[in-house]
Amino acid sequence: MEWFTDDPRRGQTALTLIAFAVTIAILGLGRKRLLWAIPFALIWLLLAAMAIPSYMPARPIAYRNACINNLRLIRDAKARWATESGKLTNAIPTEHDLYGVNDTNGFLRHRLTCPRGGIYTFGSVAENPRCSLSEKGHRLE
Repeated sequence: MEWFTDDPRRGQTALTLIAFAVTIAILGLGRKRLLWAIPFALIWLLLAAMAIPSYMPARPIAYRNACINNLRLIRDAKARWATESGKLTNAIPTEHDLYGVNDTNGFLRHRLTCPRGGIYTFGSVAENPRCSLSEKGHRLE
């Protein structure tokens, strides 16, 4: 079931294909009474189009969006650190540079963590920070 929740487009495609298969079955079985089968199939497709988005799990999508937001915050903090410290774009900030001493007086207010447990890698100022779950969509585009 993880293939369904990790990538919402994959699950939406599967549910759409199932809806079309049911529609084709309705039309195939109702050939003799096509006058009733076509409206019934259209009503079925309309209901499926309204229901499919509600079956997409919201929690993994929210986790992915929260991680992407954290990556944006890290990227912006690296840029501010480089500007205020006079560093070049190939400089790599440390956690101490971004979070400050005892997580105070830094460019980030608190230690950012991935909601799914991924590990952040800062990298240089010129490159985007990365999450270890980037293959599951936790990445800046």
